[in-house]
Amino acid sequence: IDDPEVETNVMMGARSAVGLDAVYNGPDGHCRAMEDWNDSWRKWDAEIDEVIEVGRSQIVVVARVYGEGTASGLRISEWGAIRYTFRDGRILRVNGALDPNRDRAVEAAGLSE
Repeated sequence: IDDPEVETNVMMGARSAVGLDAVYNGPDGHCRAMEDWNDSWRKWDAEIDEVIEVGRSQIVVVARVYGEGTASGLRISEWGAIRYTFRDGRILRVNGALDPNRDRAVEAAGLSE
């Protein structure tokens, strides 16, 4: 369940992921971000590598992400990191990043290891 002020963004390197807006706001925006992500890929999958707890209000999920673009047919195999920030048990922020380098993906999601 999302906080009413939830913000969602997904980056590829230093820019927004292709086919996605820079930032999605509110619960409807969070759902639209997930729909846009799914629509961007003919198929995709992720293998979770690590879940990192950051205090009581954040987790970072690190995964190897595989996908094939819907329009381009481009195939990727990159590291993904997504940081969830919670407020009162609800998702407040979602910051995701894809990068060929695991450490850069984690850092772009907002966590320095």
